[in-house]
Amino acid sequence: MPDLASPPAEGHTGSMQARPGAAGQMNDTTQDAARDEPGSARVAEARHRARERRDAQRQALRPLGVLFIAVVVTASAQAHPAPGLHGAGLAVLVALAVYAAAVVTAISVGWARRGPRPRPR
Repeated sequence: MPDLASPPAEGHTGSMQARPGAAGQMNDTTQDAARDEPGSARVAEARHRARERRDAQRQALRPLGVLFIAVVVTASAQAHPAPGLHGAGLAVLVALAVYAAAVVTAISVGWARRGPRPRPR
């Protein structure tokens, strides 16, 4: 029976083998070193432009997030049980509030800039 496993670096160029980050194989220590390393002015400018692009895209999608909130609130107001202050209506109201808060948080620029939480070691 032939061996079906291919060598791990097959199909990659030599530069991809030498740079695990370029191949998407960064481990925690590689990521920490890349994050702590002071970049050149060119790298800093590129990161700044990328952040501005992400912010502009998020701003462009903000009306869509507000539209989603409006559609969900309108549909739930016409459903049974409708949002209310006690019983099943209270559960619907709480679920709507959590949904709206999650969408508002997701479309905010501050949340996107915060970045991922550091993992405990």
